[in-house]
Amino acid sequence: MPIKTKSGLRIFYGWWIVSASFIAWALYGGFYFYGFSAFFMSFVNEFGWSRAALSGVFSLSRLEGGILGPLGGFLVDKFGPRKMMILGIVIMGAGFILLSRIDSLFTFSLVFILCVALGGTLGCQQAPMVAITNWFIKKRGTAMGVGLSGMGLGGALVPIMAWLVVQYDWRTAVIMLGIALWVIGIPLAFVMRHRPEQYGYSPDGETRVKDASQNRPRVAEASHSITMA
Repeated sequence: MPIKTKSGLRIFYGWWIVSASFIAWALYGGFYFYGFSAFFMSFVNEFGWSRAALSGVFSLSRLEGGILGPLGGFLVDKFGPRKMMILGIVIMGAGFILLSRIDSLFTFSLVFILCVALGGTLGCQQAPMVAITNWFIKKRGTAMGVGLSGMGLGGALVPIMAWLVVQYDWRTAVIMLGIALWVIGIPLAFVMRHRPEQYGYSPDGETRVKDASQNRPRVAEASHSITMA
């Protein structure tokens, strides 16, 4: 979907989806994929859990993501990336907050796998991926590459998370991360759109299918802002 900027440059709406996906993947990489290592020693020191036990929980969470990947893709395709991204981020954020209340390896495993990992896979990984796939065909590789590069950038958040643990404590830090995930992630979900055809355009923004001005996200040209439908 082309969007006019103040300079007259027309930007395909799919690239706004790529931008939102970049940030979502950065949150996923920073808060979960790479960043949770910042809490590893806190769990070992406070609860006396072995490194093998903790590594086993992390491995199961990655396995869960792989198994539920096709199901997540189906749900995003059925209900749309916006709804599933909101749901996933709400679950993931709640998982971080619930981690502040754990007192055993069993409760940690349940919260981490069923909330943090599941919510992250659904909201920050699957939903953006399906949206980009729907909005791009010829430029899909470029769009996906730009979006996924957010995962690498997420690694830069690890020192910040470690600082939060040292400055406060790990229980306070996970609460702060859960709230930050809601504050940043939920607005990103409203950028998502399911298929360009629903707004009168084809993937890559090359061909207009029909006049669907009533369904297009409206853009205030002077302010460069997007009013979501």
